[in-house]
Amino acid sequence: MNKITGELGFDNAKHLLRRLWSGDLRDIDAFSKLTTDQAFQIIFEDLGFSMSSETEGGREIFASDFWVKKHKGQTPYVLGRQASFLFSMFPAKLSEAHTLDYVAWYGFLDYYALGSFKEAVKNMLLQNNMIRRLPNANENEGDEPNENVGRELLELFTLGKGKQLSKDEYERYTQDDVNAISRILSGYHYNTGLDKHPAGWQIGIGAWGFIEGPKQLSDRFGSVVIDGTQEQQLDQLIEAIFNHPDMGKLVIEKLIRWYANDDEVVNEAVRDHLIQVFKDADWHFEPVLRELFSLEWFYQDENKGSRIMSPMDMFFHVLSYYSASYDPSQWLLDDRDTRLSIMGETWFDPKGGIAGNYADYQPPHFSQYWILSPDQLQARYDFFSEMVLENGPAILMPFVDGLSFDEAATKLAKYVFAGELIEDELIPLKAEALGNASVSHWDTEKEVILTRLLEKFYRSPQAQLH
Repeated sequence: MNKITGELGFDNAKHLLRRLWSGDLRDIDAFSKLTTDQAFQIIFEDLGFSMSSETEGGREIFASDFWVKKHKGQTPYVLGRQASFLFSMFPAKLSEAHTLDYVAWYGFLDYYALGSFKEAVKNMLLQNNMIRRLPNANENEGDEPNENVGRELLELFTLGKGKQLSKDEYERYTQDDVNAISRILSGYHYNTGLDKHPAGWQIGIGAWGFIEGPKQLSDRFGSVVIDGTQEQQLDQLIEAIFNHPDMGKLVIEKLIRWYANDDEVVNEAVRDHLIQVFKDADWHFEPVLRELFSLEWFYQDENKGSRIMSPMDMFFHVLSYYSASYDPSQWLLDDRDTRLSIMGETWFDPKGGIAGNYADYQPPHFSQYWILSPDQLQARYDFFSEMVLENGPAILMPFVDGLSFDEAATKLAKYVFAGELIEDELIPLKAEALGNASVSHWDTEKEVILTRLLEKFYRSPQAQLH
């Protein structure tokens, strides 16, 4: 497939950075002069982040606040949004988890965000937070194991169902596969001991009640027989899933919708190309992202401003784009979570349960599910106004120095909006920003008018897109 060549240019640099939650708006100009290879040296740099115990002022930072501070950094970086993507694949909510499980789950997401999806699937099944989240996973033992474990692994986390062929038969797996896999995964329990993964984050295993003996999968998996010890059967199961002919379709289709557009029917040529890259990279994410962000297709106009931002997208967009402050001691956790919830998303607690947020998987509208009521839209306007206006005007003043009001408004729109705003859309926003003032007041009341202009921009439907 065709790759983008030469410098990114302003529009492409803006598109890339907005989709990454990363960098402030001043980075757009710098990135516009870079090639993709030069940009990748920055956004894929290993910054050495860790979810080990951190202290601030003699107290442990609450895990979610530390995760925010970690991914809010001023350096443009892909890890935060990609970790959030991995959560959309494994949507185990955190609201009922123990604090140590929080740290372990955030660490898990960060560790595998750019790494091996194959290893992530295996270790996800052993994670305390997922064991607590999957329906009855902690009681999956004995002669009648709970089939939810096997079903969610296939349907939600790896393969997807494909076409339904009959009542219990799907294109990519059968009911017999669900039953067999649930038996293979029997005996794993929540582990209060919190054994540590070699990478440093904690993992719960605690195995007992495993159903011994061989288990055969259907012809969808080549009729392979899984046998041996509990650990051997888990390894063989992961191999069988990743050898499935349709492995990669579910993941790459979600990845395309996450970063490019949320069309109901994905571009099959792009999907199949990225699946091959995924396979060739032994199921590691970083090479896939590098390839996606290199494609001319990714930077096509129809992909720019094509998705409605989720509340978490908005949260990190504002924190990074305008260097907004986030002080956990001042911004109470309940306040943050309440704001996000009013806008339609609870912090790491998907509305659709173990299936995830509706916008991440529900066709045909996908991201449109983020705005289902006027109250949610108003909450988004209020959030943007409050957060952006904290630092936005001061950051933007140098951008408009020496410009007339009309020139400043046109330039500012280029930075604020994901897509291009036509003049007919810009005229009423400029008029509202001026209010009772006239253009002649611009030189003497520049910061006041700029603040109003920024507020009007962010209280428009176009500002909800990225």
